[in-house]
Amino acid sequence: MNMNSSYRIHARGEAHSTAVPLALTLAAGQSLRDVADKVVKDFGDIEAYSLSIDAIYTAVKTKQGDVKAFVIPYEVDFAARPPREIHVGIHPESMNPRWSSAPAHILSRLTEPQDEASAEWRSKCWAHLHELNLSSRVWSRGDIIELKQPVPTDTGVKEPGIYVVRERLREFVSIQSIHGGAPEVVKGLGEAAQKIPLSNDPRRALEDVHGVASLKMIKVGGDSLTAQYVLLAETVSGEIRPVAKAEFNERESLLRRTEQAVQARHDMVSSFAALSKVPEALTIRVRRNGAESHEVEFNGYDGPKM
Repeated sequence: MNMNSSYRIHARGEAHSTAVPLALTLAAGQSLRDVADKVVKDFGDIEAYSLSIDAIYTAVKTKQGDVKAFVIPYEVDFAARPPREIHVGIHPESMNPRWSSAPAHILSRLTEPQDEASAEWRSKCWAHLHELNLSSRVWSRGDIIELKQPVPTDTGVKEPGIYVVRERLREFVSIQSIHGGAPEVVKGLGEAAQKIPLSNDPRRALEDVHGVASLKMIKVGGDSLTAQYVLLAETVSGEIRPVAKAEFNERESLLRRTEQAVQARHDMVSSFAALSKVPEALTIRVRRNGAESHEVEFNGYDGPKM
């Protein structure tokens, strides 16, 4: 079944697609957002969208004017060359789907629930967010956190930005900027900081970063046997975003996945350049300089988002 096919299944008395797996095609240059738009087109228009490791969460404004949540679980091999086959399901919130990790910006866009199952699903999502918020304040060595506001330190003030947790002793936390510099001790980060959850697979996270100019892996904690590594993406505007994290024994796996993501983007951009007649659209250079530094550079033109 291709993405131009039509499908409609009646669920709970509504003319809605439901949890029947669909095999679609993710063409070169298309993103999972494109898939979501196709899947929910019979419901209405997407007002908010969020991607997790196994599902797409959407807030959809229906033709009746209500805003409802739809969950689209998916399976796709991002290492495969495009076009890629992707399997998706379609779960309206009225089915109380088991995927219940919708972020706050999705939940806050929804209008009043119209049935008990929808209300129960939203409650599960809010409970998940509460647990995540609590766990995010249990800092551990090697955690990547984002300061939302300035915090006082032992030597001055740390401005908002991305930091690495170097050490923690009771309420005291030693943090260091991902740009480098000396660690500084802060007390009681509390609401000022949020942990950034990272997996050891950068491919999905990279979809949310526009205009990637380079990728660099840095060592953020531990000794030679317990070291942790974070993959940073730098955009053409100079913004730096952490996109993946690996333990010492996962470093090579992370590098392989990174190179696969780079190659997939290279193939996509090369195809786009050929169609658009953009000369030498992309040059890839992979550098492995020992255990401390690994860089993958995109030079020139980044092309459309994967």
